[in-house]
Amino acid sequence: MKVEIWSVSQAKARFSEVVDAAQSHPQKIANRGKDIAIVMSMKEYASLRELKDLAAPEARMREFLRFSEDISRDAEGDFEIPKSADRPSPFDVFD
Repeated sequence: MKVEIWSVSQAKARFSEVVDAAQSHPQKIANRGKDIAIVMSMKEYASLRELKDLAAPEARMREFLRFSEDISRDAEGDFEIPKSADRPSPFDVFD
């Protein structure tokens, strides 16, 4: 993906070109040689937001709980977690 670099004055003078080009790949805006902004398509922005949201611990927990509910609903009562007294302890290997 080729990122084009525009100076602030170029981007201001040719703003519609910057926005059009951003539909295919991000456009970098620089001021005095320092990167200051990126212009990107809404589709790419939405993808980045989704990745960020999925990386958040709360989102991962929500996704896990939603997945767990789906599993238990799909099992239709066949999915059972054994009581702690009925399952072996992971520490039994140290006996």
